[in-house]
Amino acid sequence: MKILRLRLKNFAHIYSGLSKDEIVLDFSKSHKVINIIIGKMGSCKTVILGHLQPFASLGTLDSRNQDEIVMEGKDGIKEIDIQDGENIYAIRHEYRWVKNHHSVKSFIKKNGNELNPSGSVTAFKDLVEIELDIEPGMLTLLRLGPNVSNLIDLKSTSRKAFLASMLEETDIYVRLYKNLNDDLRNVRAQIDILSGRLAKSADGDIESIRQKRDRLNETVASLQKKVEHYQRKVMGYVATFNSLIRHSDIRKFEKDMEDLQNQIISDRTEYDVLVKRVEWLKNAPSTDDLIKNVQHYTSLLAKNSQRYIQLENDTETLQTRIDELKGQMMQSRDRDQLNLLRAEFERVKAQHEDFSKRAKKIPYRYDSPALKRLLGQLNTANILISEIVNYNELTVQDILAHSERAVHTSSKKMGVVNATKLKTQKRLNNVRYLERYEEVDPLGEIPDCQFLDTCPYRLTHPITVKQEIEKKGVDKEYEEINKTVKKLDEELGRLSEYPIVYSKISTLSSIWKSVSPILMAIGALKVKKFPEIFKRLDSQIWYDHNRLINAIDAAESKEKADQIQLSMEGMRAQIAKLESSDFEKVQAEYKEATARMEQMVLEYKSLADSKESYEQQLNDANAELSRRMSDLDINTRIENLSRKIQEETKQYETMKRDLKDAEQCRANGDLCEQKRLDAKRQLEVAMEEAQSLSNTIAIYNATSEELRHCQETQNKLRLIVEAVSSSKGIPLVYIQLFMRSCRSILNHLISNVFGDQIEVAPFVITEDEFRIPYSINGTAVDDIAKASQGQRAIISLALSFALMQQASARYNVMLLDEMDGPLYQADRQKFIDILFKQISAINAEQIFVVSHNNTFDGHSVNVIMTTEENVEDTGAVTVMRV
Repeated sequence: MKILRLRLKNFAHIYSGLSKDEIVLDFSKSHKVINIIIGKMGSCKTVILGHLQPFASLGTLDSRNQDEIVMEGKDGIKEIDIQDGENIYAIRHEYRWVKNHHSVKSFIKKNGNELNPSGSVTAFKDLVEIELDIEPGMLTLLRLGPNVSNLIDLKSTSRKAFLASMLEETDIYVRLYKNLNDDLRNVRAQIDILSGRLAKSADGDIESIRQKRDRLNETVASLQKKVEHYQRKVMGYVATFNSLIRHSDIRKFEKDMEDLQNQIISDRTEYDVLVKRVEWLKNAPSTDDLIKNVQHYTSLLAKNSQRYIQLENDTETLQTRIDELKGQMMQSRDRDQLNLLRAEFERVKAQHEDFSKRAKKIPYRYDSPALKRLLGQLNTANILISEIVNYNELTVQDILAHSERAVHTSSKKMGVVNATKLKTQKRLNNVRYLERYEEVDPLGEIPDCQFLDTCPYRLTHPITVKQEIEKKGVDKEYEEINKTVKKLDEELGRLSEYPIVYSKISTLSSIWKSVSPILMAIGALKVKKFPEIFKRLDSQIWYDHNRLINAIDAAESKEKADQIQLSMEGMRAQIAKLESSDFEKVQAEYKEATARMEQMVLEYKSLADSKESYEQQLNDANAELSRRMSDLDINTRIENLSRKIQEETKQYETMKRDLKDAEQCRANGDLCEQKRLDAKRQLEVAMEEAQSLSNTIAIYNATSEELRHCQETQNKLRLIVEAVSSSKGIPLVYIQLFMRSCRSILNHLISNVFGDQIEVAPFVITEDEFRIPYSINGTAVDDIAKASQGQRAIISLALSFALMQQASARYNVMLLDEMDGPLYQADRQKFIDILFKQISAINAEQIFVVSHNNTFDGHSVNVIMTTEENVEDTGAVTVMRV
């Protein structure tokens, strides 16, 4: 693992220490493993060292204030490029100034491809853990110095929690502990809430509430009977009211009374008119005289109308003949025109026969514009088909079978495939870890355990998994996993094409529905169903293009033949007229017809005047006769009208009495309705109070039951949390096994400096404590935290290297801040010996060291200067300035 470049922009400590708003360090051309950061005090050496890691902050254990690492009011940028084998990771953190604080977005590209387009910090940390095998807690091992707290500085509980987070075997238990502990905390809070709610719900006297509710229920029953009594009375008044107003609306009833009163007045007026008419008839003409007068005018009008109609028909016929004669006279003067018309007729006839033959090639008839539009649609369809050929045939067939549902299914499958890919890549990391895993204690069997074959501890233990992989072979396992990743990438590519293919097939389907009926009608369609187009995408010919072109030609020929046919009919009629013309004879007939027309017009005018006079006289006679005929039963009408007036007057008086009774009935009903509403309001108040008390009792009962259930859940969760706790549960066993292997590596490393003077004793890791005891010159000390500064510097460095070597961590860029400061001059060379040995042991490609001493003089190093001191750039020492 190697850092290629670091860029910091608008960082507060850089600006205050170096007066620069941006720095860039490029290590891509440097091949030195050790990088020494040198400069005066306050020149940001520790700040630069702290940011030589992939995360946005300096780490949770850094003692430096990290509230605002970027200058207030400005946007900051941290860019760091990291090389892992053949992969290049470009990491960019953006500190955006929003509403008086900085919001962080984190991005990571792998070989140019963005893995976290949303910029989510949580997702970024997950991706860094998967891709680079590092999470923020690992900085406890990677970064050492006075500005950070390392494992030695932590308390027992924190030591165990940190080591549990390092071990893959305890990962599931750590997550379980966190989740279950949160659940336990929530259950405790819920118990407190429920206890408080239970105390409040009944004010400590639930029995009094039950008795009060029972009394209210009796009151409710009494009030319900009262409401029902008034309801029945109201309904009785309503029924009587409706009966009095004839089951109608009161306004309509009053309108009917008004209409009846107006009718009585009208009938009395008509009665008076009829009485006066009887007196006038005593001296009027007889009925027989009036009938004879009507018959006389009817006879005259009939004779006039008969002649009028005959003359009208004769006039129309004669006018038609005059028009024909006038046309014949004009045409018969030019005989050459006849010959020209005959020649033109023969030429047009030949054209008609030619176009008729061409039109018969295709028996189906469509107009040519429609067929030409069809040709354009087919060109669009062929373009779509040629594009669909380039996509996966299984994708095409799936969309044809399931339509839009296939697109939704593909979207869900992409999520599943992405998740599977992440799991597969994590599996690859596990294989790399297991390849380097060394068995400390054999995986023993529990003789009497009935769940041995299904025990999750045994199935997930590194030894069990390593044995399974060794059966297949590590190389074979690598190859199978890489093949799986490649297949998953191919599947993701295919699934991403679904929306595009669906859009093209939908467009093609709409074109098919439009063109297929016409192609079938002209016999040019070669496939009967839309999906058959896609059976052989690379060679399918689904319609006859030549037949379509012939159909267009035939349609155009038919249209031209029809136009010529109309022209021929007009020419034929014109020739017939010219052939039958005789000018002198036609001229004489025309003069005679014109004279006869003048006589008929005069007679026509005379008949029209007489007809108008006869019609007026007949209308007058009929009107008088009609009035006289209606007078024949005038005495009967007078008697009927008299009886009708009496009945209407009686009906009006009855309606008047019923209206008065109805108004009284409505007043009584309104009074009863008011009493019903008063009783109903009392009922609602009583029911609401009773319901409120019932709700209180129900809440009390439900809360009591829920509290009992929560207390049971709390007891169960407490036992499970203790079982998965890193302080005294299953993870503690893993930590003990892991640290047992680290002790020998640790003692070997510190022996290079202290010889036999200092030896780390077996770690004391129990439920209550986590101590690292040691002995110095035979004297036992209970914990390494009590060692001197020089001893702590060497031991913390050795412990970090031992843990990293034991954990086989891929990310191994160490950040050492003045670790050689507390050492004696003679011990600094020993410090270098430890450093070089562990660089080799963990295969480190690069480390960074802040130093004020000349510890590394004479060694091949890269010097990073934060101030302007003169340092000679030689072959062994390269110099880089901030």
